[in-house]
Amino acid sequence: MLKKIYEKYPFLKKYLLTPFAFNTNPNTISLLALISAFVAGGLFYTRHYVLGALFVLLNGYLDLLDGEIAKKHNRTRPLGDFLDHFFDRVSDVVILLPLYFAPHVDNFIVFIAIILMLLASYLGVESQALLKKRNYSGLGGRAERMTIIFLTCMLVPLYDQSIVVGLYLISFLCLFTVIERFRDTYTALNKKE
Repeated sequence: MLKKIYEKYPFLKKYLLTPFAFNTNPNTISLLALISAFVAGGLFYTRHYVLGALFVLLNGYLDLLDGEIAKKHNRTRPLGDFLDHFFDRVSDVVILLPLYFAPHVDNFIVFIAIILMLLASYLGVESQALLKKRNYSGLGGRAERMTIIFLTCMLVPLYDQSIVVGLYLISFLCLFTVIERFRDTYTALNKKE
């Protein structure tokens, strides 16, 4: 969904990404995104949710920026794509797992959110491997998940259950995304046979 907004309003790219897409190695930016995820996770573990949310935002921004740098400076490479996807999955887990220790959070929902998030991401990449086209369908994409984590952690000072609400929302969105991506990939593969 956020990807569609980004495509619909190109001025966001023009003012938020393009000016900062310097000619540098995009893998370095991917590594900085991963580091910011570890910082966010550490801050969540120590219950500094608002500050951690800012590092989640930085992680998401750097994740967009590495792709913009790669495209703008003709540095798209399979290794970069591999690292980007791998770092994204590690970042997702590192950001969510410390919420297991948050007060008032049912540990079960943290694991369900992580499992469904990984399944949704896996189906997108598996579709790319089998159909030569990545499947970005569904409302539980990475941008949406990180936006929910950012917003719900920013709301913790006002409502301490906001993290729980966010984890349930992520779980439901990822469940529907898993179903949609599985159906899409299954249908496309079935037509090829």
